[in-house]
Amino acid sequence: MNKQLRFLWLLSLLGSTQIALAQTNLIVRTPATSTPGTNNTVFGTLSGISLSNDGVRAINNVFVGAYAGYGTTTGSFNAFLGVDAGHSNTTGSYNAFLGHSAGYTNTTGNENTFVGLSAGILNSTGTYNTFLGAEAGFSNTTAYANTFLGVDAGYANTEGYENTFVGTDAGESNTTGNRNTFLGTQTGKANTTGFFNSFLGESAGFSNTTGNNNAFVGNGAGYRNTTGNFNAFLGAGAGSYNTTGLENSFVGYRAGYSNTEGNFNSFFGKEAGFYSNGDQNTYIGVGSGYDSRGSSNVFMGNLAGENNRGSDNSFVGFWVGRSNTTGGSNCFFGRDAGGLNTTGGGNAYYGVSAGSSLNGSRNVCIGYQAGWASSDGRNSTLIGANTSLSSGTLTNATAIGYNARVAVSNAVILGDPTNTSLNVGIGTDSPQFPLDVRGTVNIRGAGGKLKFTHLLNPRWTPDGTDQLLTVNDKGEVVLTRYRLQISNPNDWSDRVFAPGYRLMPLADVQSFVQKNQHLPGLPSAEQVAHEGVDVATLNAKLLEKIEELTLYIIDLQRTTNQRIKELEKKVK
Repeated sequence: MNKQLRFLWLLSLLGSTQIALAQTNLIVRTPATSTPGTNNTVFGTLSGISLSNDGVRAINNVFVGAYAGYGTTTGSFNAFLGVDAGHSNTTGSYNAFLGHSAGYTNTTGNENTFVGLSAGILNSTGTYNTFLGAEAGFSNTTAYANTFLGVDAGYANTEGYENTFVGTDAGESNTTGNRNTFLGTQTGKANTTGFFNSFLGESAGFSNTTGNNNAFVGNGAGYRNTTGNFNAFLGAGAGSYNTTGLENSFVGYRAGYSNTEGNFNSFFGKEAGFYSNGDQNTYIGVGSGYDSRGSSNVFMGNLAGENNRGSDNSFVGFWVGRSNTTGGSNCFFGRDAGGLNTTGGGNAYYGVSAGSSLNGSRNVCIGYQAGWASSDGRNSTLIGANTSLSSGTLTNATAIGYNARVAVSNAVILGDPTNTSLNVGIGTDSPQFPLDVRGTVNIRGAGGKLKFTHLLNPRWTPDGTDQLLTVNDKGEVVLTRYRLQISNPNDWSDRVFAPGYRLMPLADVQSFVQKNQHLPGLPSAEQVAHEGVDVATLNAKLLEKIEELTLYIIDLQRTTNQRIKELEKKVK
């Protein structure tokens, strides 16, 4: 007896089971008909039972297990292995179902692969699906091109398509969400209609329901995200508590961990923005913006802006802006810059520990420890290492240069006040004096003054010069010799010698002097003390008195000569 006949004889011993050899089929099941199709292999109670209907042209099927491929009529190139595997399949082709009730409801679905207990059990017309794991793709009906790998992976998916879920309970609740990729135990477990999501890591995107276009990588990354969209979280626990926040990027262990509703944030570093819940923030560095609640901030450096509550701040450097709470619109650059600022705003500090003690507003500190010894200055500028304000109440104070210190408001200080060798040059690179200027110094405005103090010099001796400083008609200070000039000849005293000039009688002069204690036409001492006197006018008046005195002398000489002549006549 050849090997084929021996095998068939052994199977005939199974009692009620009948072997039907029709065309090229091998059928081992309950007796039905001798013409069930072509190249089909059927093994199990009532498996492939519908193949026996007249006119059926099902080909190249393999059904193994009770009721496997029970309803298949014209479906071809199927492989069903397991009790009730592909039970309802009618015309579906190119399917592979392995496991008890795997693909049970599939009717016309094609090119599906279901492996596991009840895997794809409700699939009816869905195509191009691959489900591997007990109850994987359990509820899938018409969805297509899905890949579910793991126990209960894609369990609730009905119409969602082009999804890839790998891991126990991965995408378990997904119903109509499309084009999602979930890799890891319970990743995207609660996702229902969310689409274009990529979750990698145990429980990543666990609570996501309708959120879309998210990418979560790391254990628990985006764990509580529900409806947030366009987020990217990389790192264990990154964005774990994010719920509705959108367009966030968190990279690092527990970065943005407690952000719930904040949007448009970028956090890079372990626990960066851990408690942050503002919008449009960028934090880079371990713990940067750790407990920051403001918006539109940029923090770069470990622990930068860790307790910030303000907005529109830019902090760069280790521990920069560490104490800032509600201060806003600040720019701090350098380790510990703005370290004690809490409520001050509009400040710019550049340098290690620059403005580290300041808590004022609208200040500028540039240089190592610039403003280090100051507290609450306002609108002040400190440029240079160790520059400072002497008082915390100063406003609009400026100190420039190493160790420069300003002690009053509305002042500009150049250099260290204790440095007696300090020279300042304008227009020169080698100043020789405390202020050495090349060019013109212009003093503007009604309040403009050029003031000299401490002019007394006990060592000064006359050097015979007749030069002096004066101001010309252009307002320029010039070095010149003394020169008196009048604008009108009538202002000078020569009129005394003009014909008709009335010379006051000496008796009248005597009377006037006795009464007023000064010469006629000259100011009194009181008038000079209170009003001053014009030098040119005074000189003209003094010359007038000299010329009048000359006339008095000439008149006296004439009178004297006349008396002498008269006396000489009497003597003769």
